[in-house]
Amino acid sequence: MSQWLPNAMAKQCRGQQDTWGGCQKMQIVDIIDGKCDNLLIRQFPGAERLIFAFSHVDYPAGKFAMTNVFTSGDFRANIIFINCRDNSWYQNGINQEYDSIEKCRNLFEELLQYFAPNRTLAVGMSMGGYAAVLFGLLLDLDYVTAFTPEIILDLPYCRSVTLNKLRSYDFRHISLQYLLSANRRTVVNAIYGAYDLIDLALLWPISHLLGNEDNKLRVTFCSEGHQVPLALDVGNLVRGTFVVGQLQPRDIRAGIVLRTQHSQSELYAYWRSMHYRVTGDLNSANAVLTSESDFSKLSWMNLFLAENYRDAADPDRAIDYFSLTAEQDPTSHYAWFRLALFAESQSKIDMAINAGQKALSLKPGDIVTARFLEKLAGTTAQVVAS
Repeated sequence: MSQWLPNAMAKQCRGQQDTWGGCQKMQIVDIIDGKCDNLLIRQFPGAERLIFAFSHVDYPAGKFAMTNVFTSGDFRANIIFINCRDNSWYQNGINQEYDSIEKCRNLFEELLQYFAPNRTLAVGMSMGGYAAVLFGLLLDLDYVTAFTPEIILDLPYCRSVTLNKLRSYDFRHISLQYLLSANRRTVVNAIYGAYDLIDLALLWPISHLLGNEDNKLRVTFCSEGHQVPLALDVGNLVRGTFVVGQLQPRDIRAGIVLRTQHSQSELYAYWRSMHYRVTGDLNSANAVLTSESDFSKLSWMNLFLAENYRDAADPDRAIDYFSLTAEQDPTSHYAWFRLALFAESQSKIDMAINAGQKALSLKPGDIVTARFLEKLAGTTAQVVAS
């Protein structure tokens, strides 16, 4: 049975144990200097692997992302769960004591020395994905598995601005471009949803690294939006990374991987289009997305056009492009559900129901889609009754 124990006591116990930065100063705990609500160590005796799991946004003190995914016994690993206050993108460290990236780096280095693992990995999503890449490279870890990490912070449309309550940044690490360019050791597996324009736009500054065998960056694009981990078996992907050294697209469930590369011209188009969207110039944003003939064959390009026409109050063209997206990517729950949502907003209930049912068939048991269809069923019943 798992218990909360100071580290020295935990080492005397067999099996999995959970350790807070506790009230007694002893070995690992003395680094924390008292109870630390931003760091949790889950130990497995004799483990040769160490995982740093960085939380994404809106985790309060004492709560951590992925604790249900990573159990030390299943992975035979010591696992360090980390979060930070105020959705600050780890720019101000994790708490008042470890209040900078540099101090956190020193703390993590001491943890590495203490556990002395043979294999190391950092993992996280969004804000946590940025931290996984940042500290994975600063610490020279073996692997990074990062879902939708922002490579550049502090741009007007970035989530590191819109969701960040502090908006204070370490100028040395606002961009991860240099660390990624210089990296020759750490295998960085980055997984993005192809249907999120913000995430794709932020890849333009490192577009020259994609497909470059000299560095260790490997990028996979899935048929999802920003919350791509919800559609994946994160634990299985990390487990596979430890086995083969890098994420394999075949490890991701069938039908969700769209591609493993985007061309530089595409990434530049996303970058420009996003900047036009920020200024409200949707006509220019659309012109960029249709500037090359091949772009019309890309389902995610057509989704971005649909969203622009939606925001420009042109519902007829918007629904045409939402429909085209679903036709071009027929196995995508994300594409069909976006069509269903927009159709419902335009009171096209039959279309919304059909698209919603298709989405649910592609992702059985999805609560959000099921509730959406239940709401539509209620709407239909009211219409019939009237």
